[in-house]
Amino acid sequence: MERNDMGVLRILLLLLIAFNCQAQKGASYRQGLVAFYMLNEGGGGKAFDMLNRYNLALSPNEWTNLDKTMYIHTNANGCLLVVPDNTPLDIRTNQISFGGWIYPIASNIYQVICGRIYDQTYRQYAIYLGAGGVNQLFITLNSVWTNQVITTTKAYAVNQWNHIILTYNGATITVYVNGVSAYSIAKTGNIAVTPYSNVPFQIGAEATPSSGYYRCTGRLGPQGVWNRPLTQSEVQALYLKGPYTNPFR
Repeated sequence: MERNDMGVLRILLLLLIAFNCQAQKGASYRQGLVAFYMLNEGGGGKAFDMLNRYNLALSPNEWTNLDKTMYIHTNANGCLLVVPDNTPLDIRTNQISFGGWIYPIASNIYQVICGRIYDQTYRQYAIYLGAGGVNQLFITLNSVWTNQVITTTKAYAVNQWNHIILTYNGATITVYVNGVSAYSIAKTGNIAVTPYSNVPFQIGAEATPSSGYYRCTGRLGPQGVWNRPLTQSEVQALYLKGPYTNPFR
């Protein structure tokens, strides 16, 4: 009878562990999350923050239903996403992660992935595809390392989905391309605010809809901002989820 009781207890313990593991799914990279946009609404004039805080205005309204679901489509005359100045997105510490999924159709022009930017003068933090081919990115962390063109050890792919994330932990800036650390450099200091006090967070371009500098040429998938540095394992886990799956479910 005691053996049977022990067997039942073991089964219950295993079930409890499995339940806790499931309950913690996505909990690691949920920590420090400031905003997250799936960009799969498929229509309408807004893209919604998963945390339901900073919804993005979409101008113009342009979506595509390629692949498995509908994603925002951007091109030279297309759209960008803008969220006005908000304190949590105004990250001025030495801890940050940001970036997400992009499906470019060109590699010879600058293309914004995401960042808190207004135009070429006011960039607080941002990451772009570079204009020099598939191993080139452009990044900025204001006052820490501003407006830098970098060459990555891993290339992004044209006409494919790519997951690009930048992290900064106060000592090192690291850029991940498709789950792999592709560039790192030692840097210190806090991210500074720009002279312009109302810099919006933008996806797909760095300026207002009327001017639209450095627009993405293809499609954009999920994008996120964290107020801490993600670990390599967390970045890899996000990448393995792919551009169609909500990583927090």
